Amino acid sequence: MHVLFVQYGGDYREAVQRFDAGGEETYGYQKYSVNVVANLLEKVDNVSKISVLCGLTAEEYCETLSNQVQAIGMGFQDDVDVQKVIERIASLAPDVLVIRTPLRPLLRWAVKSKIPTLCVLADVIPNSSLRDKIKNFFFARLLNSPTIEWIANHNVASSESLRAIGVSPNKILPWDWPALKTPDQVAPKQLVGIRQDGRVLTLFYAGLISELKGVGDAIRAVAHLKGKGLLVKLSLAGRRETNAFQDLIQQLGIEENVEFLGLIPTHKVASRMRDSDFVLVPSRREYPEGFPKTVNEALCARTPLVASDHPVLRQSLQHKQNAMIFESANSVDLANCILELVDHPDLYLKLSQASAQAWQSLQIPLKWDVLVCQWLKQLGSGSTVLAEYSLASGQYVTR
Repeated sequence: MHVLFVQYGGDYREAVQRFDAGGEETYGYQKYSVNVVANLLEKVDNVSKISVLCGLTAEEYCETLSNQVQAIGMGFQDDVDVQKVIERIASLAPDVLVIRTPLRPLLRWAVKSKIPTLCVLADVIPNSSLRDKIKNFFFARLLNSPTIEWIANHNVASSESLRAIGVSPNKILPWDWPALKTPDQVAPKQLVGIRQDGRVLTLFYAGLISELKGVGDAIRAVAHLKGKGLLVKLSLAGRRETNAFQDLIQQLGIEENVEFLGLIPTHKVASRMRDSDFVLVPSRREYPEGFPKTVNEALCARTPLVASDHPVLRQSLQHKQNAMIFESANSVDLANCILELVDHPDLYLKLSQASAQAWQSLQIPLKWDVLVCQWLKQLGSGSTVLAEYSLASGQYVTR
């Protein structure tokens, strides 16, 4: 059986070659994801060939890697030509598809071609406008096709957004990454010395450097905190295509208060979170957020979260119970949340202590490797193992 994984971004060949050369991960679970795909050749008896097609790559290529996975790079730089992707997939003649992007023309082609498909997402489906509702009516009908056997989505809130547009809960599988560490491995934190000793207040953000992810709001909050007389430093980890936000930083006069770290290894993200006073998750409401890995990582570091009221975040985080929640796109409110914890170290300690329970409440039983392996093993067998993890099983609680 030839299994083809299709993903929009992420260069599989580049990652494998970097790891072969002793390089490090550039985002969480990258090595795990790479290995899950390669290990299918050993773990699933009827799998004879694994291919991974990536839309956004530095160049076009097709080669078999050291782990025996065939990697195909389409060579698109900004936008993916879906029709060319479909033509390339057709030429590869896969027996089954694992589609890791909500490209509707591709899903329609898979249904028309009657290729058994596992659709794996990490997206909340917007459904507020009339246009959204019309598009989603047809999207749900497509996803409910028998050819698309399961639709897995990262975290419960994202999965519920599929149910909300009409996808059968019997087909929806909430999934998550495995827990590589837990909050119990470190002690709760206290916030001391900010006003009394003039210590620098440290803020950390990891993710896409964009306005929709709330980076501009975080930068503006730094200016507000500085205006309140605090010494503050915001560190931003993530890829920046241009000198984004440089003009804003200069206009606000906070060049010494903001640093761009670029992409940093995963283990350094974890240590940065632990060493910082706050972790920011400022996503704007309109950003199609799945569930940020940053939240789990910050909880494991026991560093209090300051998060926006994005619907996905509000499903799991409660203001002054396990995080500080501010109004999306409101930089003053963000800054005030931080100021409140600076002035109330007892609340800061409470949030740090609450990290363990908050983290535990977010754990989901179905992990990425089990999801893929079990689906391939049960193809055509009538097995109901994955059904035990479906949204219809009743085991998931949302707020």
